[in-house]
Amino acid sequence: MQIDTRAEPLRVRIRRALILGHLPATHGIKVSGGCGAATQCACCDRPIRMDEVRLIIARPRNPGEPVSMHPQCAQVWFDEADKRIQPVSCEIA
Repeated sequence: MQIDTRAEPLRVRIRRALILGHLPATHGIKVSGGCGAATQCACCDRPIRMDEVRLIIARPRNPGEPVSMHPQCAQVWFDEADKRIQPVSCEIA
């Protein structure tokens, strides 16, 4: 399956999921991989077929159920999650 990671609808969907807490932030996660096992991608909501690679994202600080993603969708998730990190400003007096 070809996933258009440049498509704005996918980015909007991921941004919304990040805001609602359906997708984790990228800090403190553990990533593993495996076969698709007919699971749903947490980013695009499409099935991850048995012949596709599946990334499994676990949240150690919030031990809920891990989420599965296509590698291409995970890259968009990383990009969008990184945009949400606000730089810390500091002033030197």
